[in-house]
Order: sequence, then structure tokens, then C-alpha cells
Amino acid sequence: MEKGHGGNVLKFLNKISFDQPFTFLDVGCGNGWVIRHVTEIPTCKKAVGIDKSKNDYSSK
Repeated sequence: MEKGHGGNVLKFLNKISFDQPFTFLDVGCGNGWVIRHVTEIPTCKKAVGIDKSKNDYSSK
């Protein structure tokens, strides 16, 4: 998913103002690459990813 949609997802995230503290939920997170990217944003207070697969990812 990252290779196929990564560019579009990053364009979308770059259009969002993350100037206020926020929490982030990624439903269908796969390997968690979006969560890992979002947790690098200083105002991210909590990010959680859930996925149906056995390799679901949860962070921060």
C-alpha cells in the first residue's frame, strides 16, 4: 500500500495543518507506515492503527 498510495497519502497529510495537539486513528493501517510518519509530527499526542491482519500495528 505504501508503494502504491504513499505519494497521495503524503500529499494529503502535507495539506493538513497540524499546529494543534491531535490524536490520529488509521483504520486498515496495514504495516503501520502512515502511523510511523504521523508520530514524527511534534503535535501528535497519540496515534493508533488497527488492521484486520494478524500484523496490526499500534503506536505512540
